[in-house]
Amino acid sequence: MTKQAKKANGAALSNISSLMKGLAIPGFDLEAVTDIQRRNWEAFIEANRAASEGYQSLFNRQIEIAQTAMQDASGVFQKAIEGGANGSVPADQLEVTRVGLEQAIGNIRELAEIVQEANSAPVRIVQDRISEGMDELHKLAKR
Repeated sequence: MTKQAKKANGAALSNISSLMKGLAIPGFDLEAVTDIQRRNWEAFIEANRAASEGYQSLFNRQIEIAQTAMQDASGVFQKAIEGGANGSVPADQLEVTRVGLEQAIGNIRELAEIVQEANSAPVRIVQDRISEGMDELHKLAKR
């Protein structure tokens, strides 16, 4: 979380806390509840950041794959032109097709792994915070 975001969150929570102090309820720890909520928001912000970074990584890799594919296609066309003069076009086309399919399958696997991580990282952050929050609420209830 950026310093500016932390400062804004802190200011908002401070304003809410000062408003709520006048409404004090016996046996209710407003500061503890406010602290729990602050950590909840921080976890959601962190989860969003993780998702954003994960999908940015996915998009960047897709661009790299597309650029490589365009370069490879250019090379294939150049070889086809040169091979046509030598009479070896069918054998070359078969090899190029095989290599292209292997690369495509590898790229699909890699992109699937990136998507899986982009989806699972934010979920782990939220699950961890939910677990921590439940523990905090249990401790708070025992007071």
